[in-house]
Amino acid sequence: MLALVTTTQGIGQSMQGSSSYYANINSYNDDDDDGDNNGGTNDNDLDDIRDDFWDLEADCCRRHTFGYLNPPLGVVICCEGTPIICVYEEAIEKQVKKVVGNDTLDEVIQAVIECVWEHEEVHYHNHVDWTNPCDDNDQLNSDPDYQDNHECAECEAYSVEIDCLETKRDNVCDGNPTCIQQFNEYIQDQKNRLKFYCCLCFEDQPDCDLFS
Repeated sequence: MLALVTTTQGIGQSMQGSSSYYANINSYNDDDDDGDNNGGTNDNDLDDIRDDFWDLEADCCRRHTFGYLNPPLGVVICCEGTPIICVYEEAIEKQVKKVVGNDTLDEVIQAVIECVWEHEEVHYHNHVDWTNPCDDNDQLNSDPDYQDNHECAECEAYSVEIDCLETKRDNVCDGNPTCIQQFNEYIQDQKNRLKFYCCLCFEDQPDCDLFS
């Protein structure tokens, strides 16, 4: 639901304690004019600030999945007034194995993790209302152009994710037929999702009768 939180597809297990990537989008201003961009703090203080922010992001990402029957693979949320990206590696591994099989190669899973990140970056950069990204309840505000247009936002994000997966396949597999087949199986699953969302966004597209 893009009006509050943007997600990719989920799977049906709790993700408490799962490993994740976190977007470190905090910036530090140089307020003391010494050119070191540490805002008047020494390097050790700045390292502590960054560590504290990473801990905060991780906590926000963990808390977001509590109580989910179908937790997301990736999500853009507000964390103490700041939009961040969370990507849940364990959820992604389970989803990939659900589509491809339990013998899925590690390099395929890692590629999907990185491409889910790119999916969420589309939401982060293009679909957040950056004039007022987080409301008083620390909920994400969507760009007005996408507030009631979740399908078009997902159409855009899945297009980027699939391009990422196809590039990873070509760069990673090195002619390995098992690797190529596993990538292709997962890519086809994502193309089905892409078609679903794009057909809802652009109803006059060819072959969209199934989703009308």
